[in-house]
Amino acid sequence: MLPFDVGSKLVWSFAFAPWKGLDSAVQLGKPLTETLLASLVRDTRNHFGSLTEVR
Repeated sequence: MLPFDVGSKLVWSFAFAPWKGLDSAVQLGKPLTETLLASLVRDTRNHFGSLTEVR
């Protein structure tokens, strides 16, 4: 969470470094990973509301 004068901002960072030799397994799991991340973003937006920029 980053504080602002009128609220806060939730910041996520994701990193993924596949092990050598797991390229095909990573590719097979790509649709599931994309679905899970999209669900995470959608659920967060539903819970906290739409993004509003405060500068």
